Amino acid sequence: MTLAALAALGSIASTGVGAVAGASANERAREELKTDFRDQMARYDRLLDRNFVDSPENAGLLRRLQEMQRDRYVQARATNVVAGGTDAHLAAMQAQGAKIVSDTGAAIAERAQGYKDKVEDAKYAAKSAHSQRMFGLEQQRAQSIASAAGQATKAMAGIAASDWAAENYFDLFGLDKKEEETA
Repeated sequence: MTLAALAALGSIASTGVGAVAGASANERAREELKTDFRDQMARYDRLLDRNFVDSPENAGLLRRLQEMQRDRYVQARATNVVAGGTDAHLAAMQAQGAKIVSDTGAAIAERAQGYKDKVEDAKYAAKSAHSQRMFGLEQQRAQSIASAAGQATKAMAGIAASDWAAENYFDLFGLDKKEEETA
């Protein structure tokens, strides 16, 4: 076996080792990406499952607002007794207080829905980004395989050429084997 053939075999071996190392690194990157993606999706799902309308902050806000409206009604009723107000005025005040509480509840629900929409948009964007990263890893993997195959083919061509040259070394220098043997 010639020196060129040995060098080509070494090239094939190093290409194989490099391909295995690259495949291993690619697989680790894929697994890490999958784990991060699962964690991220779980976080988005927790946020989407959360009931923002009935959160302690919002429930406390509505409770305080109802208490304020109740206190305002009690005060207006007492003023009505002393000043001689009408029951229609009290009813209008009570309706206005109920509308304020209702509008505040609707605003909280609308804000909660807007937040959930933003979380859903972020979740969709994360899914899209994950798909793009996975596609990128697949492209790297395919490029690594193609590169390794190309290097191996090149090395095999080098072996074939060196073997041909070794068998036909007389033809390379324009010598005939018969002339060389008689000399």
